[in-house]
Amino acid sequence: MQPIISVTNLSKTYASGFEALRHVDLDIRPGEIFALLGPNGAGKTTLINIICGIVNASEGRVLVGGHNIVSEWRPARAMIGLVPHLTRQMQERAARMQAAQQPQTQEASR
Repeated sequence: MQPIISVTNLSKTYASGFEALRHVDLDIRPGEIFALLGPNGAGKTTLINIICGIVNASEGRVLVGGHNIVSEWRPARAMIGLVPHLTRQMQERAARMQAAQQPQTQEASR
């Protein structure tokens, strides 16, 4: 069975010279439950951001549903959903925006 996500020889080195990922290989099969665990600075977020097309890899290849995330980015990204971690400030802003969109009651409009 073809992997739904395939990462081959993936590396990321930032302009500062920091090597976030070094030759990562990973296959995730359809229906497989997968956890990406590690200490701060291990490259978890960098790997996710590369798979989602947010960050460019320095080397290697990522396929999503058989589509290359660089050369076939539209169909690859159409298969990916990312829910980012929200900071407290972002959560408070979202709550304020949602409250502002709620219809006012009769009492509130008097």
